[in-house]
Amino acid sequence: MKGNAIVTDLPEPYQNATLFLRRGGWSIHEHDHLFYQLIYVIDGVVFIALNGQHVGVSRGQLAVIPPLLKHSLHTADNGYQQLGIDLNAEPDSRGLSELLGNRFKDFTLLNKPDLLYAVSELVKEIENQTIYARLKMASMMDQFLLSCMEDSDNRAQIDFRNKLLHLLSGNLSEKVTLHGIAREFSISTSQLEKLTKQQFGSGVIALHNNLRINKACSLLINSEMSIEAIANRLGYYDLSHFSHVFKTKMKMSASDYRKHKAIEW
Repeated sequence: MKGNAIVTDLPEPYQNATLFLRRGGWSIHEHDHLFYQLIYVIDGVVFIALNGQHVGVSRGQLAVIPPLLKHSLHTADNGYQQLGIDLNAEPDSRGLSELLGNRFKDFTLLNKPDLLYAVSELVKEIENQTIYARLKMASMMDQFLLSCMEDSDNRAQIDFRNKLLHLLSGNLSEKVTLHGIAREFSISTSQLEKLTKQQFGSGVIALHNNLRINKACSLLINSEMSIEAIANRLGYYDLSHFSHVFKTKMKMSASDYRKHKAIEW
């Protein structure tokens, strides 16, 4: 495997692909780019300094550096080897650059050890430097980008789930509204409902109500609070309303649920 190589004249949106082997003690001063740059570490560790932090990128990790982000790089004593992919600054006809931009607005570090084999195959094509190799490389880099964007989407879904559950669970005694929750995510109410139904199988209000009933069940089992006190704690405006909602959801009254669970224990 060669130490350094660069391939240009690639199909859009790729500006070039590079293979670099950097020795220990190598560094490059602070700079930025007009385009997205991807750095995949094949071996060793490289340190990226940005926004007052030093981020170590090690074997099997991918750094996504957005346009105009000032950063510098340096190695430790052992150096590192990387595959670098620079995208064109201009939008491409297939929309890959736009998809990347929508998902990676800030510096992002992804753990992608699963791509090590694919990258080793890509490195072989970089060394070939034929027209066929360039076309094959572009196809492989498409899959590379799509894999990274899928990871980003999965992470975004997890973040959405966790944040929504945190917001709703922290306001079990309060009335929540679609507009209020949507503001927390800076999205429209229709988008909020769509995402919530995709992740939880119900809308926001229904999910909030389910969390309240789940909490009521927990309090009925694990506390000596009266049913009326539980209803008040969870924000129900009167006992009869709570009793109706609980029985509709659990198919038994709150008092029967407490007795039933007490017998089970």
